[in-house]
Amino acid sequence: MFLTSAASATYVAIVFAKYFMNSPDALVLIVGNIERAVPMVFAAMLSSMLYALIALVLYLVSFFLEIYTHSRAAELYGNKWFRRGAWIRKAIIHVAAVAYVYSIIILASYGLSIARLDLERVVTLNALPLLPIVVGWLLGVIFSFIAFSTLEEKTPQQS
Repeated sequence: MFLTSAASATYVAIVFAKYFMNSPDALVLIVGNIERAVPMVFAAMLSSMLYALIALVLYLVSFFLEIYTHSRAAELYGNKWFRRGAWIRKAIIHVAAVAYVYSIIILASYGLSIARLDLERVVTLNALPLLPIVVGWLLGVIFSFIAFSTLEEKTPQQS
């Protein structure tokens, strides 16, 4: 998820670049009203990057808290499924880092021709490294479900 949040600003930049490179109306807007068109594009790109950054920070905080709580629950209850859930989430961090670097390399390899690139192709190229992240996330959720399901219920003590 945070890979998608981090890459959303890049996708918005590609969409704007593609629109402004291929649309005669946009070209007239830029040439006719350069003082109005550039701030609009800049504000839209800046707001999407700010949104992506806020979403990334919030997700990372919740993700690391989730890892901590699973590790703590594995210690407290001695439950192997909590431990496995924490480890799979730690592995997701490493896979996501590799996927993010891969995405940057793919986007950088197109250089200045990125405005002429199909958005669908960029999304497809960047979706490939998301597959192991999604599978890992699903495994983490399944492990958490199993861990919570295997906890013994305690009956309230009657005094």
